[in-house]
Amino acid sequence: MQTPPPACGPVCARPELPDLYTSLCNAAAETVRVVQGIEDAPAMLGAPTPSAGWDLRTVVNHVIL
Repeated sequence: MQTPPPACGPVCARPELPDLYTSLCNAAAETVRVVQGIEDAPAMLGAPTPSAGWDLRTVVNHVIL
């Protein structure tokens, strides 16, 4: 009988990455804080970025998701 993985998933089972989950959560929270501080952020989501084919919405989704 196999032991089920820990609640936080396979990251917790990798001792070389003990703080990865915490770091990712902290980075996501900071990204949300920064985006929430942008005035008129919803209207800006379609704005272009220096990356061809990537608008601001695509970049934010890429960072968070």
